[in-house]
Amino acid sequence: MAGEGGVFRRTLRIPVSESGAGIEAQLIEYMESLEKDSPHRLQEWMRHCVRTVFVQEQQLLNKERLCRGGE
Repeated sequence: MAGEGGVFRRTLRIPVSESGAGIEAQLIEYMESLEKDSPHRLQEWMRHCVRTVFVQEQQLLNKERLCRGGE
């Protein structure tokens, strides 16, 4: 599961339009500002985002299972 030293590492790729407009560009700008402030702050923010979405998806899956009769 975890990599060397208990750390899981992956690369995040975010496609951005050539115009540089859109939510992706805003997201990248925000992430760069967090990293400039502190690489640890960006890391914690990313971890929080991933965990939040994971929990939401798990709750949705659990709700769907309950609706199907607890399969």
